[in-house]
Amino acid sequence: MKVARRMEKIPPYLFARIDRKKEEAKKRGIDLIDLSIGDP
Repeated sequence: MKVARRMEKIPPYLFARIDRKKEEAKKRGIDLIDLSIGDP
């Protein structure tokens, strides 16, 4: 399915970016304590 161009203007979901950063840190061996909001 082709996505409308206007969808490109919507910024990425903030918590998805945070999740990516957490995964990157875990891969580097950093221990994390997740105090996130529990967003579904």
